[in-house]
Formats: sequence, structure tokens, C-alpha cells
Amino acid sequence: MDTGETPPTVPYTAKEYNDYGLPWFDYYDDNSTALKGSEKLKDLKSVVEMGQKKGDVPVPENESVEIGYVKKLGNSLKPYQVREGAF
Repeated sequence: MDTGETPPTVPYTAKEYNDYGLPWFDYYDDNSTALKGSEKLKDLKSVVEMGQKKGDVPVPENESVEIGYVKKLGNSLKPYQVREGAF
């Protein structure tokens, strides 16, 4: 649905994200299994694929970067453990 309104801000590019020292997140869980893909979405094309088909570069400012700060996430708690925190 198109609201006809401009988004309030432009998202950071990967370079800006890195330059500002914002954390990248890495989630890893040994016990995870991949979900089966959706039949409805099997023919969905990415923005890059659609741009290439048109001979365009749809996101030229989003070049690859050397990732800086990475915060590792994961479920390291055992089922009977409770994490500490200010709630």
C-alpha cells in the first residue's frame, strides 16, 4: 500500500553504519534448522536482480564494506537458566 508520503529518514548505507561505529549483529545457533522455502515466494526477485534485468544499478551507494564491530547473539542459556537483567 502506498501512503503517498516520503519516509521520515533515509536508511544508513553499510559504509555509514560502519563509519558511525554501529554494531552489526551475528546470530548463530548450532541447533537451528533451516525453514522450508515458500512456494508463493519462490519466483520473487531481489532488487539487484530486477535492476540487472533493466540494465540499472538500483542501490549504487550500498557498496560492500569491511565489517567493523560485531555483536554476537545467540541462545547460550540452558532451558532451566534465567538471564540477569534490569526488568
